[in-house]
Amino acid sequence: MKVMDEAEGLILVTGEFNLRLPATVTLLFESLPQSVYFGKPCAVVCYSPGVSSGRRAGIQARAFLGEMSCLTIGTILALPQVHLTIDSEGNCEKEEVKNQLTNFLHHLTWYSSALSTYRKKSPFPNKFYNTIKNQN
Repeated sequence: MKVMDEAEGLILVTGEFNLRLPATVTLLFESLPQSVYFGKPCAVVCYSPGVSSGRRAGIQARAFLGEMSCLTIGTILALPQVHLTIDSEGNCEKEEVKNQLTNFLHHLTWYSSALSTYRKKSPFPNKFYNTIKNQN
């Protein structure tokens, strides 16, 4: 929990379940203290065994994360036919996917760095956030 609380940004990786964001994702966020994710940049990776790449779940995840007061980056890393893209060891040999991942991580890193720098100068402009941060 400490690692997540100290993280400057988060990556949510989700599959698609019945054309939706899986209930386990919402349950996960409901079980975490809000200080872990509130006001942090968050990126979404979605996948599926089909050609849709779990994009419907990814779009729903961005809306959900926004309601949880995360700041979602504008890029979703969508992986169609994930079983053909990533092997059982977690390796990917497709240059196109590697390039997408590099851009995706650069985007998240930029947001995380910018917000971290600014947060040091000025606290998050929300009394509720400052209250929950001080409770943990």
